[in-house]
Amino acid sequence: MSSRRYSRHRRSKSRRWLVPVLYLALFLMFVALFVMAVNLQVSRKEVADLSALQRKHERRLAVIEPRIQQLETENAALVQDRLPGLELLEMDRVIPLNRAYVKNIIFSLAGKGENKRYEYRVVMDNREGRIISPDIKVFIFDRNGIQVGASHLKTKKEGEGTLKILEVGETRSHADFVALDRDAEPAYFLVNVSNEG
Repeated sequence: MSSRRYSRHRRSKSRRWLVPVLYLALFLMFVALFVMAVNLQVSRKEVADLSALQRKHERRLAVIEPRIQQLETENAALVQDRLPGLELLEMDRVIPLNRAYVKNIIFSLAGKGENKRYEYRVVMDNREGRIISPDIKVFIFDRNGIQVGASHLKTKKEGEGTLKILEVGETRSHADFVALDRDAEPAYFLVNVSNEG
């Protein structure tokens, strides 16, 4: 009988501890739910504020973008008027020139970091009935029409120049680079060809 009483006493004692533990667990769960609800509300407000800000910026951008396009078009027209013959510099695209013996040109960006440079390749094609001594000048301009770089290819004579003469019927390409002013952003180019026709 005494062992039964002891067993009941033990169960009763463990139940007394169980109730406060359950209350504590419920309290902690309530606190966690409350914190989560507050965080969720704050997050919802932040999302709503960011959405409103994004809509505001999108409306502004819709007004500004056409104006920027218009100004760029006007600037390009002014540059073209001031320097006729300028062409838009597009990277990695064959740009036909068909100027005497210069058929086309392609520009590429090479190097890495601050050592990047603008390279170009010209294709020459002699369809004349005579030998040609190529003399090609490539000028690079920024978007405002200010010259920011140049390169000169000419026939090798007396230790100067880089090109060989162009034989009758010969087609040949030559690659070189344009030395640019620091931090220049090329937008246009102009090619002057001597010994034309």
